[in-house]
Amino acid sequence: MCSVAIVGSNGLLLSPILSDVASSLVAPLNSAAIAMSSYGAGTALSALFLAPLIDRHGASWALKTGLIALILSLFGSSLAVSVTMLIVFQAFAGVGAGLVLPSAYALATKSTSPEFASQALGKVLIGWSLSLVAGVPLSALVTEYAGWRVAYLCLAVSATFIFGCLPWSSLYPNRNKNTASWSTPLRALKETGVRPLLTIGLAFTSSFYGTYAFVVQETHQVLQTSTAQAGIVVLMFGLGFAGASIANRWVDQVGPKKVLPWLLLINAVIFVCMALTMTSWLAFLAVAFCWGFANHLTLNSLVLLLSQSSEKQRGAILGLNSATTYVGLTTGTVVASLIYPAAGFRLILAIAATTQIAAALLAFYRIKT
Repeated sequence: MCSVAIVGSNGLLLSPILSDVASSLVAPLNSAAIAMSSYGAGTALSALFLAPLIDRHGASWALKTGLIALILSLFGSSLAVSVTMLIVFQAFAGVGAGLVLPSAYALATKSTSPEFASQALGKVLIGWSLSLVAGVPLSALVTEYAGWRVAYLCLAVSATFIFGCLPWSSLYPNRNKNTASWSTPLRALKETGVRPLLTIGLAFTSSFYGTYAFVVQETHQVLQTSTAQAGIVVLMFGLGFAGASIANRWVDQVGPKKVLPWLLLINAVIFVCMALTMTSWLAFLAVAFCWGFANHLTLNSLVLLLSQSSEKQRGAILGLNSATTYVGLTTGTVVASLIYPAAGFRLILAIAATTQIAAALLAFYRIKT
């Protein structure tokens, strides 16, 4: 959970402090923003090509290796004297994140019996809500009073503390004797159900990130809220995401294959409700909470189904999931940025709802129960 929180906090940190970083490094905003893209690209490539190491050397080793890369890159980011250095260190941080995410998911689902897998995975996923609710606001506060370098330094120290709390095991990779051959992304794609699930994951993440990119801006314009008030939307989403952990037992009892299509339809309804409640501040906050709640359960079900697709290639498959997530982030954000100035937020919501319905239909007819 804490490892995921560090990954999420680093990914979300640069956006609110971008102007401070650019000013400090005497660089234009668009150049400093490349550091965010380099982190996402590094994560996607690492998850795609290095996550198979989880199957070869074990999830525990991969998690520690990824954390070491994160620690070094976060310390490096705090010492960057140019935007190029920051971009390089953030790309290296992405390499570490690409190992941390799938290995954390793999450990959560592997270390518990199937009937409790959703609850175990849910505890790990709370790390994303921690980064939204606590990590990013605290980092932004530190930046305001102590500078952006201290914010990165605090993340590095936190990651070091997390690394020190992990159970001791050898950092030297031991080959998994149960692995007959080197796991690859292409080989993992051949496992039953993986391709439909990744397609659903792409639809889910692109819809989420496309909407998330402009939801605060839209509430600020339509409801004339202050920046702090608009930020409450993100807070409510994070609280809903964390609160959904109480429903993970229900996912275990009913089964992720059965609940996933319905959760996707619920997401579509939530996007429609966003459009209908945009003029009511309190109603929109309630919808944001429900959005986070449904988001957690959908992500939980997706990752759980992928982790159960193949025991021998669990790492490679979860790496594909992480890579797909960052492809969805890029696709959703780019498409939404083209739509928003021309047609507005409601069209983004309509496309997101339609995409969720299409994903639900795919889940109904392509995922075997």
